[in-house]
Amino acid sequence: MGTQITTELLKTIFDRVQQFCIVRFNSKPNSIMLEEGSLTAIWEDYICGSIETTYECISVDNLTEDLQLLAEKRKEQEEVEIKELLAKMEKEKIIDEKRKKEERKQQYFRLKKEFE
Repeated sequence: MGTQITTELLKTIFDRVQQFCIVRFNSKPNSIMLEEGSLTAIWEDYICGSIETTYECISVDNLTEDLQLLAEKRKEQEEVEIKELLAKMEKEKIIDEKRKKEERKQQYFRLKKEFE
């Protein structure tokens, strides 16, 4: 005989899915669906007058993961992404400064030629 599904069990599963989503994806889903034996978290964002929907399948294994460990992994990944973004921005800044310097140099030579 299987486990009896109660309102309390459903509420516990719902709460755990929300906790998992907050830790893993940094936001609560707008809704959670049970389809064909798996849970699906759904986020809906309104962007430029249209709705963008994101789905994420949540397995039973996800619900048993250590949330603290998961939060640490997400934080580490975010830190890596920030470092990569900062490095990219610094590289773009250097390229932009070189381009501006070259433009000023060209402008200087045009003006010099004009006044000769």
